[in-house]
Amino acid sequence: MRGLSRQIAVGLAVAFNLTMNGLAGAGVLFGVDTGAVSDAAPTPITPAGWAFSVWSVIFAGVAVFAVWQALPAQRGARYYRVAVPFVAANGLNGLWQIPWLTGHFGIAALVIVAILASLVASLVASLVASLVATYVRLDRMGLRGAERWALGVPVSLFLAWLAVATPLNVTVWIRDLGWTTDAVVWPALVVLAVASVGAWLLARTADLAVALVLLWAFVAIGVGAEGVLWGAMVAAGVVVVAALFVGSRRHSLWPTAHA
Repeated sequence: MRGLSRQIAVGLAVAFNLTMNGLAGAGVLFGVDTGAVSDAAPTPITPAGWAFSVWSVIFAGVAVFAVWQALPAQRGARYYRVAVPFVAANGLNGLWQIPWLTGHFGIAALVIVAILASLVASLVASLVASLVATYVRLDRMGLRGAERWALGVPVSLFLAWLAVATPLNVTVWIRDLGWTTDAVVWPALVVLAVASVGAWLLARTADLAVALVLLWAFVAIGVGAEGVLWGAMVAAGVVVVAALFVGSRRHSLWPTAHA
């Protein structure tokens, strides 16, 4: 995917993502909106409704990404390798709305759950794998100046929120299958697992954008939590902040991937 074709493909993928999510949010697709489906399938780790406003920031970010890479000055080879996984992530994020809105939570989970170990960066990759691949490739590019904000920040925001949305989607799926999960232990373990993955990344990148999204999610989940789950939220927040501090000793707190 090179030159003008790469710029067009990225632009179309982002347009598709924004259009599908806009229609889903407005309840145009299948006569139900995304939030209503989430409200109908609550879990102990479902964030407060206001938390999902982060999607507005993410969508604005991917739009900036699309515009930046489409500039005539950016038609060179620098963004070739990041284009395919970015196109895949946006395409799959738009397609995810179809199984989610129609109640096929298993398919929705398969779309959103990554085959993380493989880090497949192709159009058949899962959504999270595509984002991981995009993040890794940006990380290796050594972003500089405006690139950090136009490319790095959107991918960091997108990846961090999907790290929270993935276990939530899986939890909705297994509840839909009739598996009654432990209302105390399971949610706490999920939160701590997300915090651990985030801490691993933050200790190596000091990615402030990732840290802020994770903390935003933990606060939104913790608002209605109590007991063990509330304690897990506090612990998760402490772990994220501590990991960010460790990472900041090697990297400046740029809100993006680091080389």
